[in-house]
Amino acid sequence: MATLQERSTEETLISLVPKLQLTASRIINRSDVADDAVQEALIKASEMTSEPENLEGWFYRAVVHRSLTARRASLRRSRNERSASEAHVPGCWASSTPAVELESKELQEHILSALDKLPREQRDAFVLHEIEGMEYQEIASVQEVPIGTVRSRLNRARMSLRQHLTIYRSRCPACNPARRTSPAPIDY
Repeated sequence: MATLQERSTEETLISLVPKLQLTASRIINRSDVADDAVQEALIKASEMTSEPENLEGWFYRAVVHRSLTARRASLRRSRNERSASEAHVPGCWASSTPAVELESKELQEHILSALDKLPREQRDAFVLHEIEGMEYQEIASVQEVPIGTVRSRLNRARMSLRQHLTIYRSRCPACNPARRTSPAPIDY
């Protein structure tokens, strides 16, 4: 028969799983891979000899790390598949032009690249706050750091992303009118 503490832990986990799946889904954008990340965290927890002091924080941290790892692997795989493929896949919007699609893809890749360049602690705090919508106190609990550290990590992450995007905008012809190449005027 299960002890009172074991039942409490089990009830906590049962109520936590949907939240963990949602968190993982938001990071990965694929429910099947998100479910795998949650399952891996549950398996890892079952292998532990003692329960962590902050069980909920431990699970969030474990799921976020596994989700980010899965997302990076997925991005690498899609980049490799795209470069190997020579076929053009048109966008889903009828008004989209190849140039707009290319610029959009480049911007998305640049943003993801900038996120990947952030130190892990800053990236995790940024994803938890900006994508997951967690409050500073929740992030502090998940990362097991003081709330001031969370604020500092978020500020550094934002400054770094702003710098990366500023550099991108200065090089991007679509974002910078001075770098645009316009077609030669037609004489009639």
